[in-house]
Order: sequence, then structure tokens, then C-alpha cells
Amino acid sequence: MIPELPAALVRGVGLFAPLLLLAGLCLWRAPRPREVAAMLVAGAWALLTLVPLNLYALRAGWWSFHAEGAVWLGMPVDLLLAWAVLWGALPALLLRLLPVPLLSGLLVWVDVIVMPLAEPVVVLGPLWLLGEFVGSALCLIPALMLAYWTRTGQLVHARMWAQALLAFGAMVVLPLAALDALPGPGTAFVAAQVLAPVCLPGLAAAREFARVGGGTPLPFDPPSRLVTSGPYAYLRNPMQATVAGVYLVLAPVTGDPWLLLGALVAFAYGAGFAAWHEGGQLRAAFGGDWEAYRAGVRSWLPRWRPWPGRAPGTLYVAADCAMCRG
Repeated sequence: MIPELPAALVRGVGLFAPLLLLAGLCLWRAPRPREVAAMLVAGAWALLTLVPLNLYALRAGWWSFHAEGAVWLGMPVDLLLAWAVLWGALPALLLRLLPVPLLSGLLVWVDVIVMPLAEPVVVLGPLWLLGEFVGSALCLIPALMLAYWTRTGQLVHARMWAQALLAFGAMVVLPLAALDALPGPGTAFVAAQVLAPVCLPGLAAAREFARVGGGTPLPFDPPSRLVTSGPYAYLRNPMQATVAGVYLVLAPVTGDPWLLLGALVAFAYGAGFAAWHEGGQLRAAFGGDWEAYRAGVRSWLPRWRPWPGRAPGTLYVAADCAMCRG
């Protein structure tokens, strides 16, 4: 019989043990840019999938939480963040030492041992191992694969679409859920229809990063070529403009004027830190090409016509089509 630990000790150890392990690995060897990108992507995937997993686990009776303070939607925030580190950022660095199959098996084994020790904060139901299996399949394994592909520079298009999904979840869905401003069943379909064209420029820009530049929107996993085609021929920061536009649309759709602050934050970030940080990186990487592009394309006000200095496109013609040849 395992003695029951005090709730404060369970929450303290649960939060700081993964963080200290992560800090130790970073101090042992500073992460390279691709490792930082892998940590961010894997951590975001783990966090954004652990939230619905735990909400369903509470409903299905796989486990329940008994905690006071720092609780959101019935989940202790500190343990949720620690779980995201344990299944996201930490494995991204442990890939230095272990292959994906061995590392995933080790993490599941650790989780199976630790979960019963988390009482009285985490009380397990009779089918909690089923929840462990579902969590491993939906949260841990995809996070590990994204980290591996990011570290090795593989499957750039898959990584780009995953980052686009994670960005929408982290910058739109999660804040709306935290503010209890998610559209209800009656307005969700309308919101999706309105948001689709607003999100299109940002998605097209992310795709252009992967297709033309061979990189992703993440600053630590950037394109190797200066991307000036697609939406970038009209606007210098279409992704940040898309996030601001999403919040401008969501405010009237949900009837919550506080969401206008999201548009203000997106604009302030894009006009401030992003312009300074990314501009410096692009200037160092592409020099005169970046300066010429910056002089010809504005940040927030689109051009009426595409920038004439953009990268040339390729026209494909069907040789067996008389009309096409003409």
C-alpha cells in the first residue's frame, strides 16, 4: 500500500520535477535553433491535446482531480503544464539520447508509475489505463513525431500544417476558452464560415513558406530563401494581420467586445517585437534583397498590385492541349 502524499507536495513535485529536468538538459548543452523549434511545437501539441483529453477523462471517469486553487475547467493548471512539458518539450531534448520508439515507451512507463502516486490530487478510475493509451496515441506520439521531424528537417509541409493548427489553437481557441467566449452551438457554424476567408491569407502565407522557402512560420525553423511571392507580394506580415483580423471578426460574432483587445495585442506584437526581431534576422540572412523587399511592400496596408520584384513563378502547359499551347 503506497502512503498518500500531501496534495501540496504532489502538485509541487509534479510541476517542478519536469521543469528541473528540462533546465538540466538545457544547461548541459544549449539547445540549437531546431531543438528550440522542436520543443515549442511538441510542447504546444501536448498542451492543446491534453486539455480535451482531460476534459473527456473527467466525463468518462478515467480519472478525476481533487484540488483547490489554480484550477481551470476542473483541471489543476500546474499539473496540466507539467504534463505538457513531460510529454512535449522534455522529450524533444531527450531525442538527443534516445530514438523515438524507446523514448515513447519510456515516457508511457514513467506515466503509468507516476499517475497512482499523484493521489489525492489525481484519483484514478477503473479504466484509467484506457485513458493512458488514448493519451499516448493522441498526445505523446504525435508530439514526439513532430519534434523528430523538426529536429531533422523532414516533412516540411506536414510540419507547416501542424504549426498552423497549433497557432490557431494556442492564439485563438485557448484564449477564447479561458475567457469563456467560445461560440455556442448556434453561432459556431456562422463563426466558422466567417473565419474561413479571414484565415485564408495566413494559411496561404504559411504554405508559401514551406513550398518556396523550405521552412515554416516558426522563427526557429525559418525558410532558407526569402519568400516574396503569394500573399507576401502584397503584404509583409500576412500571418500577423490574419490573427488581428480573426479577433476583429470574432468580437461581433460572439458579442464580446473584449476580444478587440486580441486584435490590439496582435497588432502591437507585429508592429513592435516581431518587426524588430524578425527584421533583424531577415536583414542578416538576406541583406540587400530584404531591404529592397521591405522598401516595396508595407507591413499592414496591402498593395493594390503584387510587388514587381517578387520571385518569378513557373507556368506549366499541357503539351497535348492545343488551346493551352496557343
